[in-house]
Amino acid sequence: EMNSFMYAQYASIALDEGDLEKALQYIESGKILEDQSNIQEILFDEIIYYEKMKDFNTAYEKAREFVEAYPADAGGKNEYDILFTRQNISEK
Repeated sequence: EMNSFMYAQYASIALDEGDLEKALQYIESGKILEDQSNIQEILFDEIIYYEKMKDFNTAYEKAREFVEAYPADAGGKNEYDILFTRQNISEK
């Protein structure tokens, strides 16, 4: 049986390999687990997923939520800063 750590790792690997459909399956499965010990990594993977899908508005929203929840996470802050410049303001 998969645990939170495994979902986070497999999602990250799938993202690296460009298998976005599989990555999303791992992310969605990891988010609903009772074991939320690696939810921070899973939520970060979710930002990267939307970024790779070129859905910068959703990626930005996920990044904004992420930095609110994990303000000390430098990687999340960096993604937020990048995505802030890429979001399409006209769609808001």
